[in-house]
This record gives sequence, structure tokens and C-alpha cells, in this order.
Amino acid sequence: MKDWTSWGIKRRVFPDKNYNAIWYNLKTLRLGTGQASELDYPEFYDIGINTKCNLNCPMCYVSAKSSGVNYTDICEKAKFFFGQMTENERPFQVAIGSTGEPSLHESFCEFLETLFYLGIVPNYTTNGITIAEDSDLSTKILDYTSRFVGGVAVSANEWSEHISKAWRRAIYKLDTFGNTNINIHYIIKDIESVNKFLDIYKEFKYTVLYFVLLPLMPSGRSKEKYSKDAFEYLLQQDLDWGKIAFGAHFYNSLLNQNKIKCYLYPPESLSKNLLLDNTIKVTPSSFNLNPIKEIKYEYM
Repeated sequence: MKDWTSWGIKRRVFPDKNYNAIWYNLKTLRLGTGQASELDYPEFYDIGINTKCNLNCPMCYVSAKSSGVNYTDICEKAKFFFGQMTENERPFQVAIGSTGEPSLHESFCEFLETLFYLGIVPNYTTNGITIAEDSDLSTKILDYTSRFVGGVAVSANEWSEHISKAWRRAIYKLDTFGNTNINIHYIIKDIESVNKFLDIYKEFKYTVLYFVLLPLMPSGRSKEKYSKDAFEYLLQQDLDWGKIAFGAHFYNSLLNQNKIKCYLYPPESLSKNLLLDNTIKVTPSSFNLNPIKEIKYEYM
């Protein structure tokens, strides 16, 4: 079983960016005053290892689908990309699943292990379908998750009864297996979606570490945007706000409210998206896949 305290204290410092951060036992403390400038070496990467998914969610902002592809040589590409970095340049952690359902990749478990031994905390986002199954693959994923993963974000999707049951079963299995933080990702669209979230919050507030709220955005298969009324209605609720985190596209809404105190930093300033495609691509975010850097992968 993993012991994150054995990793000791990690520190990243970029004085020219007004950035100084310490990581210990899955927690990051940012020091100093003022806002850090956009980092050349992000603190955090979202990582896309495929465009494949076993669902067809109408709100999917990357349009992942069953006919999508699994990128090749992902473990070797991770070693190539991160292995050239100094400890100061290497991110504290990553989140896998920015462009598809990661559990469908045949090298997913090995990828988790690879990142772990590179000294990077792997986390991942999942729809929970694969984990919910009674299968050898589900057992393997739970085993590798327990040994190598910092946290799992399960997408709470209520648009079908089958999916609703599956992600709940996935949370139950992850919680039973132990040794991993569990978060819930939930998309806010309108007041009805907020009311559904309140039910989920009551059901899982003693099980999960954080509820990560994401605004519906017109991207991919989604053609709609969350309503301002929904956000204002959300702020009226009696919640433990210490258990609530907000997606980057809530940034402007959070700046213009005074109900809750929260730490804000401009989207994309401390993080980037990494695609392990035929060429390794760094993009501003999982919402913006236009490369800002492309690196030709050379097999090591």
C-alpha cells in the first residue's frame, strides 16, 4: 500500500514567475504574495491518452466516442516527456482522462505505475462504467489505483438509470477497496441540475473528499452554456463550501460574488493539457486543444 508521506516534501520555485510552492502528502501549499505568472513548467497537467469512450454523453465537451482511438506508447511517451525535466520542472501531479475514458486504454494501469515511479502523483477521471463491472479488468484497475493513485474523480451522470447506478457502484467499490481519495465531478447547467446535485451532495458528503462542479459549456457535443440563475441559486444553498471545488470556467462567476471565500487563479496559469498522440502536444486546456507546443516523440 502506498504511503505518500514517504515521498517527503517537494518544492518548486520560479522566482521570475512569482511562484513558490510546496507539496506534501497530496497537499500543495503556494507561498508568497500576489498572483503567479503563467508557468512555463506547469504545476499540474491534464493528460489525454485516448479519444475513446463507452458512453455518448450529450454534454461531452470533447465528443469522445466508442470509435475513438487509444494513443500508442503512452508509458514511453511519459518517460520521454517528463524524464527530461528537472525535479523543479516536473509537475507535482497529473489528472488522466482529459479527452476520453482512460480505463478503456489497454495500458492504463501500467501508465499509472509509470507516472508513480517518475515521482508524479497520478489521478484520473472516470465515468465509472468499467470499475462498476464484475471483471478481471475492474479488479486490476482497483488494485493499481490502490497502489499508485492519489485520487479518482467519478463523473456523476444522471442522464440514464444505467449510468446512474454504474457510477454509484464505482464509488462504492473504490471506497471499499480503500487507500484512494474519491471526488465527484458534476456538471451544472440549470436550476434543475443544481437540485439534483444537492441530492448527490447529501448522499455522498461523508464518502468523497471533494465535489468538483463544472459548468456546462458550448463545446463538443454540448451546444448550451450554464445559466447565471443556476450559479446564483447554487450560492444560496447551505453547503460545506470547504468540500466544493469549481472548474476553471466558473472563474469569472466566482470573481463577481462575495458569498464564499475561495482561492482563485486565472485558468491555464498553473496547468496545461498534455496529449500523448503521435506527436506529444501541450495545449492550453482540455477545452482548447490547439497546440502551443509539439514535441516529436523519439523512442528511448
